[in-house]
Amino acid sequence: MKYKIKLDRFKRSSKGGIIFIVGFLFLLVVRIFLSYDNIAQLIYSVIYLFAGIILLMDGLGNTFGRAFININDGFFSIRSGLLSKKQTIFWKDVQSAEIYDKRVLFRLKDNKNTSVFISRIPDENLERIKEALSEAAETKGFEIKDMTSK
Repeated sequence: MKYKIKLDRFKRSSKGGIIFIVGFLFLLVVRIFLSYDNIAQLIYSVIYLFAGIILLMDGLGNTFGRAFININDGFFSIRSGLLSKKQTIFWKDVQSAEIYDKRVLFRLKDNKNTSVFISRIPDENLERIKEALSEAAETKGFEIKDMTSK
């Protein structure tokens, strides 16, 4: 069992460019037309500028292949974007799993729960992921429940 996909070119953040442009324009308007006495507008401009940069970086992370899913005989690993942390779940530690619409909840043998969010994954890949998780559950001997709304 092997399933590996790069999540590039999916779910690019178009909001990032718009927010970046709005922040830049606010900063430009404050610089040209307004005095620096109105510090609130300058702060809003900088906030919009940084929010735009962060969202652009997240979209570019998907574009350049930093987002991925990897399911094999040893583990389940996912990174859904540039700013997302890589999560790895080893099958030997899993007691059971539940698949929801936006996440997969793993109940581990040490009585801890770990959620892996799959809301940013394109719909065409979700069925394949469910199949790969079911196959892993069958071969590794843990229970899996599909709790998604159908």
